[in-house]
Formats: sequence, C-alpha cells, structure tokens
Amino acid sequence: MGTIPKELGDLSNLVYMHLGQNELSGTIPKEIGNLTKLSQMYLWGNKLSGSIPKEFGNLLSLTYLNISSNELSGVIPSEMGNLANLATFTFTQNSITGGLPAGMGSQSTSKISSVERRALIALYNSTDGANWTNNTGWLGSAGTECFWFGVTCDSGSVSSLSLNSNSLTGTIPNELGDLADLAILNLNGNSLSGSIPSELGNLKKLTALYLGTNSLSGTIPKELGNLINLTKLYLNDNSLSGDIPAELSNLTKLETFKTSGNSL
Repeated sequence: MGTIPKELGDLSNLVYMHLGQNELSGTIPKEIGNLTKLSQMYLWGNKLSGSIPKEFGNLLSLTYLNISSNELSGVIPSEMGNLANLATFTFTQNSITGGLPAGMGSQSTSKISSVERRALIALYNSTDGANWTNNTGWLGSAGTECFWFGVTCDSGSVSSLSLNSNSLTGTIPNELGDLADLAILNLNGNSLSGSIPSELGNLKKLTALYLGTNSLSGTIPKELGNLINLTKLYLNDNSLSGDIPAELSNLTKLETFKTSGNSL
C-alpha cells in the first residue's frame, strides 16, 4: 500500500527493482529515471496511475520492464525509443494509447519470425480478434508483435501467449503449432469451440497448457503426449469425449491435470 517514494531515485547503484503485485498507488516518480544502472524493473499488478515518466528514457541499461495491470494512461514517451537494450516491455491492462515510439519494436530482440507472426494473426482471425475484450497492439506492423496484448517474447521468439478470459470465440488454429519456443499457452475462460488441434503436439517446450472453461469438443489428441515438458494441463469444463489417450502417460513431468466437466 502507499506510494513509491521519490527517494528511490537516490539508489544510484540499483540494478534490480521488483515492486510487483502490491497495492501501490499514485504516480511513478520521475526520479526513477536517475537509476541509470537499472537492468530490470517490475511494477506490475499495482494501482499506479498517471503517465509513464519521460525520464524512463534515461534508463539505458534497462533490459526488462513490466508495468502491466495498473491504471496508467497517456502515451509511451518518445524518449523510451532510446532504450536500445530493452528486450521485453510489457504494458498491457492499462489505458495507454497510441503506438510505440520510434526505435522501440525495431530492436532485434523484439522481432519474431514471419512464421510466428502468421501464427499469431491466424489466432486473431480465427477467434474474432476484433471483438476481444483487449486486443491492444494486435495486427500492428512487423516488429511490434512482442508488444501485443498477451504476447511475451524471449530472444526473438514467442515464449508465452496468455489470452485467458478475453472473449475469444471461434476455433483454435492449427498454426499455433508453429510457435516452436512457446512455453505457456493460456486460453482458459473463453468461448472457443471445435476440436483441439493435433498440431499443438509440436510445442515441445510447452510447460503449461490451459484450455479449460471453453466449448471445445471431440477427443483429446494423442499428440499431446509429445509435450514431455508439460507440468500443467487444463482441459476441464469443455465438451470433450472419448478416451484419455494412453500417450499422455509420456508426460512424466505433469503435476496438474484437469479434465472434469467433460464426457470422457
């Protein structure tokens, strides 16, 4: 609770700041821009308001910035285009308007392959993206994909896709199987229908697959047994039928498996 004190700007050697998931309110002090050695800053999950300080453009050592899930407004300051080392910038679930400043989204760490871009666009088109609850940034120009709502990247590939409870309707496209470095896929709590694509079995790096509380039908693809790094699999509260594939016994790292609320 409370506010972020401006005196934090006096910690001149600070390289890591994690104030996420508290109940901090008020504005972000411009003095944070004095922390020129800061490499990672987490302010997500608070009640911070006002605009992003233009002084953030001074944080030339910053590689990771997460200010999502606050009450911030305004535009992203043009000065942040100076942050050549910034690999991940997450600002979703705010009221920030406009696009990314020149220089942001053009860094090599933010670019994904054309194959991965097509997979994301296929998801948008097949699930009525125009009517999602939040589709901030989606279908932006090439190089901006890592700043689209719900998309997280690592080293130039999509590593997480979290669009849970976001009013997705329609079907899951086969092209999602092309996101080869995806570790988390969260589509829980939408209105998705149709079958689970067998192509999801190509996602060998997937550790968590959340497809619960939708209207998915058909059988569980045996190809999900290829996801040998999976620790969480949520298929609950759908309209799935048939047998649980024997191939799922290959998932030796699986810790949580939810299938209730189906006709298996």
